Amino acid sequence: MAVRRTVSGGTVQDGVLAFLDDRDSVRVLQDFAERNLLSIIGLMRGGIEQAIKDLSGRTSPSRLIVDVSRSKNVQRDVIHLADLCDTDTAVVLVGKDEGIELYRELISLGVRDYLLKPLSIESLYNAFDLRSGVAKGNRLVGVIGTSGGCGSSTITAGLGWYLSEVSKRYTCVVDYDTHFASMALLYNRKPTLAIFDGLRHPDRVDRLFVDRSMDKVNERLTLLSGRLDEDAEGGKQAIKYRRLLRNIEPCFRYTLCEAPRWQDRACQALLELSQILVIVCAPDIMSFRNAVELFKIATEEGKGHTRIIVVLNKQGTYRQGEIGSEQFEQLTGVRINHIVGFDPTVLQALNQGRIFVGTGSSLYRGIEMLAADVIGERMIKHKGSFARMKEKLLPSIG
Repeated sequence: MAVRRTVSGGTVQDGVLAFLDDRDSVRVLQDFAERNLLSIIGLMRGGIEQAIKDLSGRTSPSRLIVDVSRSKNVQRDVIHLADLCDTDTAVVLVGKDEGIELYRELISLGVRDYLLKPLSIESLYNAFDLRSGVAKGNRLVGVIGTSGGCGSSTITAGLGWYLSEVSKRYTCVVDYDTHFASMALLYNRKPTLAIFDGLRHPDRVDRLFVDRSMDKVNERLTLLSGRLDEDAEGGKQAIKYRRLLRNIEPCFRYTLCEAPRWQDRACQALLELSQILVIVCAPDIMSFRNAVELFKIATEEGKGHTRIIVVLNKQGTYRQGEIGSEQFEQLTGVRINHIVGFDPTVLQALNQGRIFVGTGSSLYRGIEMLAADVIGERMIKHKGSFARMKEKLLPSIG
């Protein structure tokens, strides 16, 4: 954990140090830190008295959160606390007193903010001026299918679920198929009008928009999927694909966006902005031809900053007449990174409102391998079983 010298000549330790009295506040802070990739230096039980004891003789943190609800003299304790902190330390206090006079006095003493219990993620964003999140380390993953029925929507939905539920990353899935809103169906959700608002007024998209308007699939997975009639009044003015992605991306660790091939502007936004572009193709000549063309366009439009992952999906659907991955690579020079076998349980899962029937399915195993690749880990076959080996990719995307 880095220790850096401040403008005032002192030093601070990058990260969050907290002294909190209740479990709910601890949980909210942990959630906030994980969403924003903030290191937690320490999470202590107790309030400002404990903070004063522990901060004596140690390096100040860059962010300090202290519960003052049990303090008998908040102003006196805050002055004492200030003497122990570097001027670059952002101090946020948490308490129960709703008096405006107390708030004003604490701010005049140099406190960054005073938050009322119960603590919320939204209040922490405001306190630390992180309305747009922390862009460093956040990734935009674009997904484009090369032909109808290749399964790109299923791959996107499965990857979003895996990253949020298994890998515990805060993830957003954006569905740019505004004609059918297939992603909402795959997650067994109802399409909403949030995507219309986001595409019409992308500059209004911030953490508050995310928390209030977008659909929460699980604790760490958020969905933006809905139908948008371009012929409706204002519909044509709502197509602002690039700006919406730029504003959503900083709010999540991973933003997955699928664009249908027939929406040129949506695809162009993914080609230009994605750090990772997943091209999904089926094992037939038309899909492979389109994959090659899309690969060339993505390589040119990405200008070297886009990592391209080619996924061969539904291998074994027809068995006879399919083009194999080795033959495809020999003919085109484009490497297939992942192969997902045909999974007969996909339809059963869809009809039950789920992504997977079970972890033993070929789709689940394929998504597991793809997710490890996206995160920056490798799933290496070892001694007859799949052992997860964490190693940095070259070049590293982590």
